[in-house]
Amino acid sequence: MARKTKEDAEKTRIALLESALNIFDDKGYSNTTLTDIATSAGMTRGAVYWHFKDKKDLFLQMTQWMLEEEEKIIEKPGNGYDVEDVSEIIDVIVAYFQALAQNKHLEKFFRVTTYKVEYTQELSDILQSQRHGIKESLTYLTDAFSSLSSKGKLKVGLDPAKCAALIITHAWGIIALWILDKTMVDLATDGYGFLKPHIENMTP
Repeated sequence: MARKTKEDAEKTRIALLESALNIFDDKGYSNTTLTDIATSAGMTRGAVYWHFKDKKDLFLQMTQWMLEEEEKIIEKPGNGYDVEDVSEIIDVIVAYFQALAQNKHLEKFFRVTTYKVEYTQELSDILQSQRHGIKESLTYLTDAFSSLSSKGKLKVGLDPAKCAALIITHAWGIIALWILDKTMVDLATDGYGFLKPHIENMTP
């Protein structure tokens, strides 16, 4: 019985997070209340406060939920950071863009965090969480480019860390453009095309 109660509680928490994501996407963080979220989920404010201390706590848990969901779609090579060819990095980027284009939760989350949140001091924990995710991606790409460099498959003189930062910066911009207006870029089919010239310029 206790196990079932725990499972039900987790289902309720996720339902509230999903409701919050939809409302944040519709109204923005500042204009959303816990009552809005509870009503949208067909629950009471008491149910919201059972799972979350306040709106900030809810947003922080929603961020963690989305980071975990994002991790599921990042397909890193089986040998980790030790890549043999730049095509392995390309495969990761293409797979990520294609998976992201199909994931409505992450699409909404990126739109909310990019365009619909005012990052005041109150939300410093959210920014810290996002920085952590970006740093993990930078670490992966830096190590991957370092691996290519050690094999002579990166142009001489290029800094692997700067190559990684370039890819992250451009990928972030492509995603931001896609969630702003999908008529400007088809992430699944054209996303990598924007990165291709930069990556090709890194290889001998």
